Amino acid sequence: MSHIRPLTLLRGALLATCSGLAIAIAAPAAQAAPTVGVSFTYTIENGLPTTFSDTSSTSLAVNPSGFAGSSNISGSHWGSPNGVFGSRSAGNGVYDNFGSSSWSDSFTNNGSQSVNLVASFLIEQGSISVFAGQTGTVAAGVSAVILVNNTEVFSSVADMQVVAGGMATLVKGGQDLAPSNETLAVGNGDYFWGTYLGTIDLGLVAPGATVEIDYILRS
Repeated sequence: MSHIRPLTLLRGALLATCSGLAIAIAAPAAQAAPTVGVSFTYTIENGLPTTFSDTSSTSLAVNPSGFAGSSNISGSHWGSPNGVFGSRSAGNGVYDNFGSSSWSDSFTNNGSQSVNLVASFLIEQGSISVFAGQTGTVAAGVSAVILVNNTEVFSSVADMQVVAGGMATLVKGGQDLAPSNETLAVGNGDYFWGTYLGTIDLGLVAPGATVEIDYILRS
C-alpha cells in the first residue's frame, strides 16, 4: 500500500518487484490452469475513488495514472500465468493509492499414494521510500503473502511512515527480507531488500485431495 493523507505536498513511492512461484510434486498429480489477478484503488485530492479489478488465465497488466490540482498518482500491477508478477504504487501530493497482483493455482493428487508438495518462490529486489514536509502524514508499505487452502504459510510485510516531518518509522512483520537495511531520518526514509529465495514444504497430499495455492503481492 502507498498511502498519503492531509492537505500538504507529500510524496511516497513503493516498488514491490516481480515475484515467481514454482511447484514440485513427487508423484502423478493433476494441475489446473493457473490464474492471475490485478487490482487497484486510488483517490486524489480527496476526490471520488477510481477502482479496477480483473482475473484471467492469460497475462494481465494495468498502469493507472491520474492527477488533480497539484497531486498525482502512478502505478503498475501485472501478472502472468507462468508465475511472474509485480506491483508498484507511487504519487505526490494528497492521495491514497493501493494496488495488488496475485497468482493462484490448484493441484489434485490423482494417484493412489500420498505425494509431497513443495513450493519454491522468488521475491526480486525492491524498495519503499517516503518523504514528508512539516505537516501531514505520508506512509508506504508492501506485503507478500502465500496461502495454502486459505491458510497463510508465508508472509513478509513492511510499512514506513513519516508524521509531520518527524522521524521516519518502519514496522516489519513475518519474514524480514532485509534485516536493518533501511535509512530512517527526520522527514524521510528508505527501505531496500535484495533478491529473496524461499521454499515451503507443504507436506503430504492424500490421494484425491486438492491443494489451493494463492500468492498475493500488495503495494
